[in-house]
Formats: sequence, structure tokens, C-alpha cells
Amino acid sequence: MSAVRLFLTFLLGILSSEAATVTVTNFNGPSSRLLTQEDGTLFANGLVWVGTFEIDSEAIRQAGADQDYLLLETQFRQFGRATAVNFDGLPGLYQDAVTQTVVDGDAFANQQVYTVVSNMGRLRDATELLIFEHDQVFLPDPSRNDPALLSEDEGTVLIGEFGRHRGTVGQVVDQPTFTLARRLVIPEPHTASLLISGLGLALFRRSRTLSFDFPVRDEPEAGSPGR
Repeated sequence: MSAVRLFLTFLLGILSSEAATVTVTNFNGPSSRLLTQEDGTLFANGLVWVGTFEIDSEAIRQAGADQDYLLLETQFRQFGRATAVNFDGLPGLYQDAVTQTVVDGDAFANQQVYTVVSNMGRLRDATELLIFEHDQVFLPDPSRNDPALLSEDEGTVLIGEFGRHRGTVGQVVDQPTFTLARRLVIPEPHTASLLISGLGLALFRRSRTLSFDFPVRDEPEAGSPGR
């Protein structure tokens, strides 16, 4: 366990006396794993949640492949509050301590811990998404929970990708990153029908405004050429 993680775990014991506290972070000193977009740029605006799902990891992967983000939203149980990306003003990093009561038999006790990163406030609306399954469960009070650290040594990426490298950015040296999956947004059937109907109406209106003016030939007078 790294010195940074030991410190964070120690800090949790001070912060939490009545409720479970989990540090949600990808900050781990020189071993920090930045968040990036599909094109390799740092992910700078978004939210991070920690929580658990009521479906298993394979169902989460399948929902991601099917781009059924509404299913992911309805099956996710958020723990504590959301955390904003941009820890200490640094894009691609996040860190916060979130707190919530956990007792035996509730929705979190002994359930798998997941980190969810999205560019939107609702999963159903996300066009960039990362879901990471941690190798740990939520422990009921008064047990101490380990930090939910985003690291290739701490769990598995279910939606998104790990391993892309990027060059030095300020204080950050070349290192692998976690890349959010980009969602192909396809209009829902009723939306597509409205778009097609609107296009057809526009073309119809345009056809009615087209001018079909043909030159009118004057009848020649008697005895003129052409008769």
C-alpha cells in the first residue's frame, strides 16, 4: 500500500466516527492516473460518483456496449455526494471524502464499490462515461473503508479504457491514463420520425415557392415572318 493511501486511510479514521467515509480519488502522487477524453485531451469538466450497482459486472459491460445508459442509471445506488473533476484546479484529477451511514442489511453494506465518471449530471444523458469496479466492498459502521482509488492495481475497468499514454502536462509526467468511453448519440425513434416529418414538410413548402415562369410568345401579326 502506498504512503499516500496509508495517509488517506488514517485520515478516514479521524473524519468518520458515526458514518462510513470513503475517499473518492485518482490522486496517488507520482502514480496518479489521469482522466482523459477519447482524443487524448484531459477530462476537465464532469462529475464522479462512488456507489454500487444492482446488476453484476457483465450486465454493466453489456449495457455499455448497448449504450443503454438509462439502465445503468436506474441500477446505480449513489453513496454520498458527487465529486467534481479538477482537484485543486488540475484537470483530469479528482478527490473528495464522501460520507453516508452504512448498516448491516442496507443497500451498501458488503456490496461492491464502483466509481462512475460522467460528463453529465445524469447517466442517461452522458456522452462520455467511465465505470470502474473496485476490489473492495462497503463496510458497515464502524468499520473503516479503504479509499476508492482509481488505479489499475485496485480493480477493473468495465466501461472506458486504461493504458493510453500522454505526454508531460505541467507537473504530470508521461503515464497511462483512464479514458472515458464516448457514446454515439442516436435519436430515439419518435425523435427521428419528427425530424423526417419536419424535413418532408420543409421540402414541400420549398417546392410550392419555386417559380415556374415560362416566357409567353406573342402571336405574330398577319403577314409577319413565322406565319
